[in-house]
Amino acid sequence: MLLNNITVDENNRDVCLIIKIFIPNETPLGSIYKYDLKADITYSDNINTGHGIKGVIINEDQIKVAFNGAGELFINKTVQNITQGTDISISNKAVPDDVIEYTIHFSNVGLGKITDIKLFDSVPLYTYLHDPIQCSGGDILLPSLITMCTLVLKNGLNTSGYDGGVEWVLTGTLLAGEKGFVKYRVKIE
Repeated sequence: MLLNNITVDENNRDVCLIIKIFIPNETPLGSIYKYDLKADITYSDNINTGHGIKGVIINEDQIKVAFNGAGELFINKTVQNITQGTDISISNKAVPDDVIEYTIHFSNVGLGKITDIKLFDSVPLYTYLHDPIQCSGGDILLPSLITMCTLVLKNGLNTSGYDGGVEWVLTGTLLAGEKGFVKYRVKIE
């Protein structure tokens, strides 16, 4: 808390405040601390009009606990009804026999690298694989240092009609700022 007023005028316009936050060593990774910086402003009345104009500015901020140079994997799943030609979105509508395409986007939004990524998904209920899942070609985009993609299907073979869990094992390194995606198509029963 700042105890003294700070005067800002045409000669002294810049104010720099340093907010120090102490985070104990035992704080879990991923913890978030939110805080507000609030400034109560009383505007000067140099010609004594008695206007009494005041204002408040609030800057909301947060700190997320991570270790120096950590990578952070961000995953987003989108869907598109191929049969009906709908837009790509996070939800969709379908009727029996429609083909739906799911895309799992992944990116490293941290500062460090991430190695050996595993992405998990399941073929949704009342659907089955329309065609085999590919680990190459247009159904997948891998950054250059991801050197291999391996599929693991726990409930059968990678063929049309499969329903169950799917795991993509991406071997290699995802550098900070890099991104990619994997896709698969299902058919509604």
